[in-house]
Amino acid sequence: MALKKCPRCELNYILDGGELCTVCREEVRGKHAQDETAALCSVCGEAPALPGEDMCRNCLSEIRSMEMFSTDEPDEAIRPDAELEPEPVSELVEIEGLEDQPLLDSEDEDGEVDETEEADEDRQTV
Repeated sequence: MALKKCPRCELNYILDGGELCTVCREEVRGKHAQDETAALCSVCGEAPALPGEDMCRNCLSEIRSMEMFSTDEPDEAIRPDAELEPEPVSELVEIEGLEDQPLLDSEDEDGEVDETEEADEDRQTV
């Protein structure tokens, strides 16, 4: 009994007496064709979708659990009529006691950071 290549796919080997390999035989009978027509999940694109759905079991259960926790009522913390404009500077409260704190080494008298000193420090550490 010698082996020969399958005449249909020319990939798999069959015995001398066989007509087709097992893979080709299943395709001819129609068993393998059902697997190829299975649609993939529209969310993850990896797992096959459930029959009658466009998502796999994992994605469908995640979406259903998210829907259970979400509510149709608007959140109390989010008000659509809330004012989105920042407060004017004149209404802001000044923090007291900051004038007494010493300046950092890289700050000048105005409280601004000197970028050249920071660049020098970066070069020294490298």
